[in-house]
Amino acid sequence: MKRLLIGGFVAVAATLAVDSFADQKVCCDVIRVNAESGVVWVRNPLGGLLAEFHPSAADLAKFKVGDHFNPDTNVLNGTKLETKFAYVEPELAPANATIFLVRGARVTAKLNDGGSLRSFYLLSFGPLQSSLRPGQDIVVDEAGGWAIIRWVSHTAASIIPDPKRKLTPQTYAFKLN
Repeated sequence: MKRLLIGGFVAVAATLAVDSFADQKVCCDVIRVNAESGVVWVRNPLGGLLAEFHPSAADLAKFKVGDHFNPDTNVLNGTKLETKFAYVEPELAPANATIFLVRGARVTAKLNDGGSLRSFYLLSFGPLQSSLRPGQDIVVDEAGGWAIIRWVSHTAASIIPDPKRKLTPQTYAFKLN
């Protein structure tokens, strides 16, 4: 009887987890809006995947850091936008830090200027986490509070699919502690 009850609770918990995951399809969070360069960065909060797009000046004015935008449905904070955007891998500043230590999901980066340490947590385990090694270059965005990693996968689909490329770069942003 106990096994049946435990199995039932596990099934209910799994169903709730799937339902709450489906509710979180509010991808993505706007983490950067740069009026000078006309760039918006959006980040999937479930895995940290990052992309950028270049809206017109009129559309750019609609986006603010912290907004929720769904590229699939083209909905910004509950309002459908008319314009569809082309997403590309983000243009990054030159690397200004290196990975100092990887302990499970916790990663510590050492800034190149002065050597101060900043840490962040990966959102999930997998190929990205297992590929990180001390000495790898990354970008630490102190002003925005992000650690940004450009990673090249031999198999995973990029946020910007290109069937002609064997290697697909992906960019991830993780909140600094």
